[in-house]
Amino acid sequence: MREDPTSFNETFNKFKDFQNQWSKVGVVPKNETKNLRDSYNAHVKEFYNYVKINKELRDLDYKKNLEAKILLCERAEELFLEPDATKSKRALQTLHKQWKESGSVSKDKNDEIWERFRGATAQINAKYYEYIEKIKEQQDKNFEAKTMLCEKAEEFAFANYESHREWKDASSQMIKIQRLWKGIGYVPRQHNTVVYQRFRTACDKFFENVREFYAQSNEDMENNLQLKTDLCSRAESMQKSNEWKKTSEIFKNLQTDWKKIGHVPHRKSEDIWRRFRKACNFFFDSKKAYYENRKKEEKDNLLKKRAIIDNISNFETSENGLNDLKKLRALQKEWSEIGFVPYESKDEIYKQYKKTVNFKFKNLEIDADKLAELKFNEKIENLRNMPNARDAVKLEINKMRSEIENINADISVWENNLGFFSNTKNARSMLKDFSTKIEDSKNRVKVLKRQINKLNR
Repeated sequence: MREDPTSFNETFNKFKDFQNQWSKVGVVPKNETKNLRDSYNAHVKEFYNYVKINKELRDLDYKKNLEAKILLCERAEELFLEPDATKSKRALQTLHKQWKESGSVSKDKNDEIWERFRGATAQINAKYYEYIEKIKEQQDKNFEAKTMLCEKAEEFAFANYESHREWKDASSQMIKIQRLWKGIGYVPRQHNTVVYQRFRTACDKFFENVREFYAQSNEDMENNLQLKTDLCSRAESMQKSNEWKKTSEIFKNLQTDWKKIGHVPHRKSEDIWRRFRKACNFFFDSKKAYYENRKKEEKDNLLKKRAIIDNISNFETSENGLNDLKKLRALQKEWSEIGFVPYESKDEIYKQYKKTVNFKFKNLEIDADKLAELKFNEKIENLRNMPNARDAVKLEINKMRSEIENINADISVWENNLGFFSNTKNARSMLKDFSTKIEDSKNRVKVLKRQINKLNR
């Protein structure tokens, strides 16, 4: 006797509702997962037998499950293209969870679809394990490098120095070692705390020795007092200067030098500081009063510069790029001849100016290399047309020379410390990394020197 279709549909709908509820239930204890899933699949099978569902309906359910599993295979295979191995591994875990919840397929398709999914899984896992191995290999190299730096730091920490020069040279070397340490990446987690503590202990020990040495050196404190007295005399000799920009730089350098000088005898400390601060305050208060009187002039200059921006913005380019460039440079020269604007508007008006100029330059029909050269020449021209042009050019050159000194200092650190890695099994790769840094830095120095030569001309 056949079951009433209406009754069967109700039963089957309830069955599907139970299946939906099953899929929405969250994570269960891992040791119960297999038993629950096997029990669930057994009851599903028993249900199909109980209601004597026809083969067509079961095949339809199998077909839907197969389509879902094919989609999961495709998603897994798409993960081959994901460059982030960790991200693809996490995504694969999600796909495996969805696979377990996707239901059964017919026997003739089960092995085939599973082999496809398992094959994609194997390739993704292989890529992930390869990624992990590379990380481990690099971290092992880093650990070896940091261990050698620990040994070097410990040599300085337990060495005995007697003179100021020896302590100064040793301090310089320790600072270089610390710079090298910061440039080295992560080490294996199980070694991280130990190797860092070892390095930190050696550094702390060394600089504690430095502090003890200078704390006991009355001679050095007397020398520091003389140095600070000299700075006071220099500050007092220039406190009435009205060369605001040049003298401001000098005062800033004096203040920087002051901070670099160590302790002076306690009985003289307050008096020498008051004397230096008094000269500094006199100059900077005078400078402040001078610039407060320039506010009206600066507001007028702001209006003039806005007018030039409008002229550049409305400038129409022609087919003659070089002729257009001359006209634009004339406007730029006019801009550079205008004096200061209010400080709070300085950045904004300059950004508008640069944005407008750059937009017009992009539309000029000029070779890119030629344009770059013209822009640099234009910068030189602007510097030479500024108030106190000689000082402006000199300041720009000093900035470049300062950058060269810093780069050469870094190069010296790298070159002097290449020997730290010469006796390791991974020396070649580490030496190559530092050699590349050195070569790039030397090329940068060459560029700066060419620019300095142009400015000197």
